[in-house]
Amino acid sequence: MTTPLHHHDNRYRLARALLLLNALTWLGLGIAHLLRSTGPNWVLALLLFANAAAFFSAAYLLQPKRSWAFYFTQIILLANILLSVTDQFGWIDALTMMLHLIIFGLLFFTRHLYTQSALDDEP
Repeated sequence: MTTPLHHHDNRYRLARALLLLNALTWLGLGIAHLLRSTGPNWVLALLLFANAAAFFSAAYLLQPKRSWAFYFTQIILLANILLSVTDQFGWIDALTMMLHLIIFGLLFFTRHLYTQSALDDEP
């Protein structure tokens, strides 16, 4: 027997809030990049905005019993974690990677909320 979803609402809401924070972070980085005085790199700005859109989408789509959205979110997080260490690594990279790892861990330990089979027994 599993516990009803309302006992897990805080962890579910925390995951979505952190995904939104992550999306806003990437959106802010994209805007800051465009406002640089040395002139923006448009390809990089587009990638930053695409990453923000991916995290906004993940936050919106992540729902209990939506395992595909759970896996979509995990793939985005893993890609960001891996890409964080493939280039120059500064303090912004460290902060965003830490946020990615926190969200990834939270989702991993609450994955039963998002997989269909774990919630089938609930009333």
